[in-house]
Amino acid sequence: MEMNKSFNHRKKSPHRRLSLLQLCTALLLTGLWTLPAMAEDADYPHNYVMNASCSTGACHFAPYDDNMCLACHDGSFATPEISHSSTTTSNKYGDWAMQCRTCHNPHLQAQYWAYGTDSYFLSGFSDTGGITDTTLTMTGANWEENSLVGMVLFPNVDDYGTNWQADWNNYGIVANTADTITVAGPMNLPEVSDGNKNFAVIYGQLARNLITTPNSGSREVRLFRATGVNSFADGDTTYDGVCEVCHTQTAHHRNDGSGPQQSHFDGTRCTSCHAHENGFAGLNHTTAGFVLPVAECLECHGTPDSDLVGSVHDNDCGLCHVDPQGAGPLFEPYETDFPNGGVCTDCHGDGH
Repeated sequence: MEMNKSFNHRKKSPHRRLSLLQLCTALLLTGLWTLPAMAEDADYPHNYVMNASCSTGACHFAPYDDNMCLACHDGSFATPEISHSSTTTSNKYGDWAMQCRTCHNPHLQAQYWAYGTDSYFLSGFSDTGGITDTTLTMTGANWEENSLVGMVLFPNVDDYGTNWQADWNNYGIVANTADTITVAGPMNLPEVSDGNKNFAVIYGQLARNLITTPNSGSREVRLFRATGVNSFADGDTTYDGVCEVCHTQTAHHRNDGSGPQQSHFDGTRCTSCHAHENGFAGLNHTTAGFVLPVAECLECHGTPDSDLVGSVHDNDCGLCHVDPQGAGPLFEPYETDFPNGGVCTDCHGDGH
């Protein structure tokens, strides 16, 4: 299991850990010991809830490279993702490639274990009897509906939230109302309890707290939320955003502040335009094929040397970015606010 030496928790001797591992392996192979039905071996989502724990045997095969991750993250079982490389972006900085595990710890929500309460997106105290197999309730919380979807719930940080070696009780949030969080469960209630406990919600993403960069050594990373302070690249002078710690040649968000256009939509969600499923290549409506650079299109959509969506149809992004099932404008990854563009025009203005 990968862990980080900066975690402020007591570690067992590596020699003792190895001997225990050898003993457990021998017992498992001989059938003298079996894992409990809800045994945990990694933080969400690589755990029993998603059938992706160590005990499933789905991930631990050689070679230990991106193929291990993409065996699931190809859209067939888990969300489709592509790693960051010159193949997916460009080779103007030479040929290069980053492995999935450069930025992600596949076993741990390292932001939580390294930074503790600083990493909380929010926290609170659950109602007495407020925890079930799949829900946690906090009366009067007043959360925005479904604003926590995709984040990770630690339902009991009092008893099981300070030692990664003892606690794997964290769960992905699939929905929320004003006062109730619903998770992909079932939760392990004997350990989580049925309520009356301090809980925390973190942004998650299995992001490392230390990234070994190509040219700048090991750098601290803080990814506590999608936007604002401690987001992907928040624009302050502590260059610890996951989208800036490696950059030394880019025009924007270099890890020493020296970029010729250093500021670039600071504190916004970088993946709105640089999607993980595209290897973080920037979105361009033309090259993506949404608008064809032919005469009929150019009559309205401008010149062929620009992104060809701008000042057309009153910037009504929702005309194209709609749910094919008829439920209205899409909200991921090209959020719209029918009929006037939403976050698209927040960055690009009314004219582009």
